[in-house]
This record gives sequence, C-alpha cells and structure tokens, in this order.
Amino acid sequence: MAENVRDLMESLGPGTRMVVWAHNAHLSNRKSGSYELMGHFLRQWYGRAYYPLGFIFNEGSFQAMLQGEKGYALTQIELAAAPEGSVPWYFERARQSGGLRYESGVYLVDFRSAPATGPFAEWLMAPHPLASIGATFSHDWKPARYMREVVPGTEYDGMVFVARTTRARPTPTGMRPTPK
Repeated sequence: MAENVRDLMESLGPGTRMVVWAHNAHLSNRKSGSYELMGHFLRQWYGRAYYPLGFIFNEGSFQAMLQGEKGYALTQIELAAAPEGSVPWYFERARQSGGLRYESGVYLVDFRSAPATGPFAEWLMAPHPLASIGATFSHDWKPARYMREVVPGTEYDGMVFVARTTRARPTPTGMRPTPK
C-alpha cells in the first residue's frame, strides 16, 4: 500500500499533496510486530510531511460485513459508549467537561501542537486501548476482541473524534451519481 502511495506521488510530480483514507491501523506510524504498517513506511519516506490522522468515535452506528446464514452482508452495527479507559472514552470525558469546546461533537485534536510536558503529554505517550474494527464484524461484540493498545502520540499526529456517529446510507439499487 505504501509503495502505491509513493508511486502515485512520484508520477504526479513535485509539490503533489495527497490524502490517503484508510483504516487507522494502516495509517499508524508504528511497527506492528514482525512487519511495518503503511504509515511506518510513509513516515520514513516523507518525514513530518506525512501526517497520520486517526478517526475515532464514542458511540453510534457504522456499517460492516456481518456473517450470517447466507454468507456476509453489509449490516448496520450499533455500539454503546466506548469502554472506560479507551482512547475515545477519554475524548468523550474531555468533551463533557468542556475541554473540547464545540457543540457539534466533532473535533480535530492536533497532537503536534500539544504541550511537550504535563498531563496531556504524558497521556499521549502512554498506551491506551482503541477499538480496531475493519470491514467485518461479529454479533458477539466483546470490546476485548477488537481492542489493541496504541500510543496516540507516537502512532498519530492528530485524531478526529466524533461523539456520536451514524452509518453511511446506501443509495437505492441501480441509482448512480449524475455525471457533471
């Protein structure tokens, strides 16, 4: 994946900027056991010009492939509030206490501009659980099954937090966007 990004960047020439939308784990700037993630390579190649931005939510719905009797089907999944101690749980506490000051419930927190010392700096450099949900999901939701430890300040340069999310809504069968 990282090589595809690099090839595209090189083919488009100097000064090119790109937004890569991917699962948080792919964007992460960490090594994952015996292999490197896409974001790890992108940070090596582009340095601080690579800005991994994670997306998290506290509660709500999303779509995922759910296995049923006839195979997998795109299904709406609804999750209650994030488990205590998880990354989105902390963001939600900051929102409720007024630490995140906008009422929309959607925030971008830039870790690069965070203080280098103090409680938030310490929190950024400590491991915290974060749900890692991809294209498939299981009805037997157990937070521990989908959680992985992340160190937010080393894996990401910022995070978008959504207090309550709603699933994407599919278009009716056969409906196509109108060409411009």
